[in-house]
Amino acid sequence: MDYNTTGVICTKRRLWKQQSTVVAIISHLQDQGYHFKEVVLGEPNNFIFADTVHELDEIFAKKGYYGIRIKMDNDDTLIEINSNTDGINNVQYTIFAESEELLVRAKQHMEELVFIIRPSNNTFAQFSEWLGTHKQIRNIAVLVLIAITLYFLGVHVFIFSFLQMILSFSPFLTIYIIYLLLRRRR
Repeated sequence: MDYNTTGVICTKRRLWKQQSTVVAIISHLQDQGYHFKEVVLGEPNNFIFADTVHELDEIFAKKGYYGIRIKMDNDDTLIEINSNTDGINNVQYTIFAESEELLVRAKQHMEELVFIIRPSNNTFAQFSEWLGTHKQIRNIAVLVLIAITLYFLGVHVFIFSFLQMILSFSPFLTIYIIYLLLRRRR
C-alpha cells in the first residue's frame, strides 16, 4: 500500500475494558464497508487474538489484559485502531491505502468514530496524568484535603484537647519525643 498516515482519534480511558464501545466501533466500520480482520488484546505475558466477531465475547470475558488493537480492512485500505495507554490522546489510528482518495475517505471514517467512542474529558485526563507523575504534590494535596475534612467534621476539637492533655501531663517528655522523631528523619 502506497499511502499511509497515523493520527489520534480521541482520549478514552481504558478503551479495552469497554466491550460495548469496541463492538460499536467494529459495527460502524462494517457499515462503512470494512471487513473485520482481527482484535488483539494484550496481556502482560501474552496476547489474545480474535479472528472473528463472534470470538469477542469469549476474549472480553478474560481479565488482566492491557491494551487493544482493532484491525479492519477493505479491498484497498487497512485500518488499525490502537489504545494501549491510560494517558492523553490514547486512541490512535493507522491507515494504509492504495490511493490518496481512499486515504482521505478512511480518515473521514476515523473522525466519525469520535461520536461512537465518546471521549473522556481531556482536561480531567491531563490533570490526572499530571498528578500521576508528580506523586509528592498528590500526597500533599491528599493530606490537605484530609485536614480540611477533619476540621469541618469537628475532629480538630478532639485532637487539640488530646494534644493539650499530653503536653500538660508531661511537656518535657513530649518535647523530647518530638525532638527524637525530627532528628531521626534527617
